[in-house]
Amino acid sequence: MKRTQLILLLSTILICCSVFCFAQTIAAGSSQSLAVCKTGIAQAWGNGSSGQLGDGTVGSSIKPIQVSQLTGVIAVAGGDVHSLAIRSDSTVWAWGWNDYGQLGDGTTTSSGIPVKVSLLKGISAVAGGSWNSLALKSDGTVWGWGDNGFGQLGNGNNMTMHVPVKAVNLTGIIAIASGNYHSVALKNDSTVWVWGYALANGQPGYTNAPAKIGALTGIIAIAAGNTYSLALKSDGTVWAWGSNNEGELGNGSTANSYTPVRVSNLTGVRSIAAGIYHSLAIRNDSTVWAWGYNANGALGDGSTTDSHIPVKMSQLTGITEVSGGYNYSLALKKDGTIWACGANSFGELGDGTRIEKHAPVQVQDLCKAVTTGIELTPQQKDIAVYPNPTRDGLFNISSPDNIGEIKIINQPGQIIYRAKQNGNNFAYHLEVPGIYYIAITNGEKTLMKKLIVLK
Repeated sequence: MKRTQLILLLSTILICCSVFCFAQTIAAGSSQSLAVCKTGIAQAWGNGSSGQLGDGTVGSSIKPIQVSQLTGVIAVAGGDVHSLAIRSDSTVWAWGWNDYGQLGDGTTTSSGIPVKVSLLKGISAVAGGSWNSLALKSDGTVWGWGDNGFGQLGNGNNMTMHVPVKAVNLTGIIAIASGNYHSVALKNDSTVWVWGYALANGQPGYTNAPAKIGALTGIIAIAAGNTYSLALKSDGTVWAWGSNNEGELGNGSTANSYTPVRVSNLTGVRSIAAGIYHSLAIRNDSTVWAWGYNANGALGDGSTTDSHIPVKMSQLTGITEVSGGYNYSLALKKDGTIWACGANSFGELGDGTRIEKHAPVQVQDLCKAVTTGIELTPQQKDIAVYPNPTRDGLFNISSPDNIGEIKIINQPGQIIYRAKQNGNNFAYHLEVPGIYYIAITNGEKTLMKKLIVLK
């Protein structure tokens, strides 16, 4: 049966998830928010003026919508008006504005749906800059594409690139971050390397090749904001450098610093993130602390007063991940829910409104439903698909009657496996996480059942 015949035969419905429909990671772009659901799909909400929500349309959304044609997602990142994702096969996909080639597909054509980044495989992390993108390969090398006016690609020149190029003289990298016009990398010897605009070796300026920050050692995590950066030490202290007009360095002043300064009154930190003009940290007790610009409530303390030292975000506990955008913040709880505060003109808080919030509110309809061209038939009880969900991709099918034919259909409706079967038992292995539909002929009936493959 052809795909078109299958979709004509089966009507489109909304397939709702239950206990498994929560997020496993988050990312904030400038004003678009992203999440990876435990089913391996990506969702986005907020500003979609350049297609950065990835659903094939142009416009904003006040609640999460599904990124089109992308399954098996394990990580996401947001740039200014473009978005990035890594799939479980270690390929990188991008969507949104592309005037500087930040989608990495060799063109400058914007795309409202994900396109595959050229030349890249074996990718373990991605980061979105203002108009550029970065990727970290499993071999410890860093690759960049897009705008390079300040050398933020790190390849030794200032030429804009429409496909990935390798950062020079940089190996053993374990983490990357991208700011407005600068990039940061953490090496496996716990040293920090920077390139682009806003250096940290005692003077402002830019370089188009990575430079080591001599004053920083023992670093375990990094983050990059507009024109400033953060580093987390193994002793749980946070250090910052760069612009500080809004107090984003967190040292109690608004003076810029081009050598790292310690964030005041903050210890026991295990994770950090940077927005455009504000910073975030998770302490070992899973509470969130924030500092910097707060006119829209991005610090989440119930006020709109800037703070030059860390303040505790209201009402939030059990937080595992934070991310900062343009004057708003996202936080992922260990129960898979996402909470947000701050600016909300485009619906980037995902609470169904466009009203800014000064304390965290819960993102609505998160990973709750996905739209597909598949309808489950009411005769599901006639077949069993188990284990469901499966974590290793191995599953079995059994039926009280003889199975005539088996089809395995992915979420977009493509038949990825089809075979005749004699008997009433069948076993198969799916390597890519995501949602699948098992269709079998059983006598005169065609029966459907949903299968969830988790990472």
